[in-house]
Amino acid sequence: MSSNSIIDDNATTSGNEMTNLTRSTPPTRERNAIWYTTVILLVIIIILATAGNLMVLAAMRIERGIRERYFIGCLAVADLLIGVFFCPLQLYEYEVRITSIHLCRFYMWINIFAESASIHTLTWISCDRYLKISKPLRYNVIMTTKKSKIVITIIWIISTAYATYGSFDMYVSPYGCFNNNDLFYTVAAITAFFVPTAIALIMYTRILLVANRRRKRARRGELGQTGQFTNNTSSFYQDLKNIRMMAIVIGAFVLCWGPFFIIYLLYRHVPALYDNEILQSLAAIILPPFNSVCNPIIYACCDKRFRDAFKRLFTRLWR
Repeated sequence: MSSNSIIDDNATTSGNEMTNLTRSTPPTRERNAIWYTTVILLVIIIILATAGNLMVLAAMRIERGIRERYFIGCLAVADLLIGVFFCPLQLYEYEVRITSIHLCRFYMWINIFAESASIHTLTWISCDRYLKISKPLRYNVIMTTKKSKIVITIIWIISTAYATYGSFDMYVSPYGCFNNNDLFYTVAAITAFFVPTAIALIMYTRILLVANRRRKRARRGELGQTGQFTNNTSSFYQDLKNIRMMAIVIGAFVLCWGPFFIIYLLYRHVPALYDNEILQSLAAIILPPFNSVCNPIIYACCDKRFRDAFKRLFTRLWR
């Protein structure tokens, strides 16, 4: 869903009205403090999202012991696409406005593709972590490397389908790059954001319940006191640390994308509710791509393996 598709969309028209709009003189944005702040923040996001996610992908090659590397790598690729393609196009749209229908469609396509790939990857990670902590002895048999790659392929296919269909109804007006398919984007917001987010939250809630039950059994001595128990307990708490990290990742995703989708649906059905310029800039332009900056920072703060990998990368770069 294009962030700019809900900004200055006073041109939500069709037929003769649409023709008149495309022939009119493009309106100009007022270059006030909000405009300059938004542009500066977008440039910073482009730099940090690109550099940070390239480091994550490099860390995947250095630290091969990271079990979730395929899914984290998938998420990093989606975030990298935001930094390399979507944010520069968003900046261009915000400053100049896109006039090419092909560029307009690609702008929408890369946005939907990356967002869909991110949320579906995060949703699967939550299911994968629940499987890991609820069935620790069978996990390596149930979730093999081959199956992980198959899941990622399915996520890419679903995201491609969403993005391709969503880019069909784009049009270019003097007000920018827009679409009029309210039904699709309402359904897409529900199925590609709200439902996956709900599933992920349910999975993490169940993980907390399983962890709480296991702690109680350990305190009662029901898990034994052997060396194997000690190793299993250590593995269990390491899994909890990984789960906490991914829970923070999905929390950041919800905080960054949630306001946009809520306002998007409100605007589509009650346009008068969306007329605040600061709210437009923050919820529709800054927060969604800022999520691509958050993930590398979260990995570095919450996971020692990533910190060590990042340190080795910096050491190599500064030699």
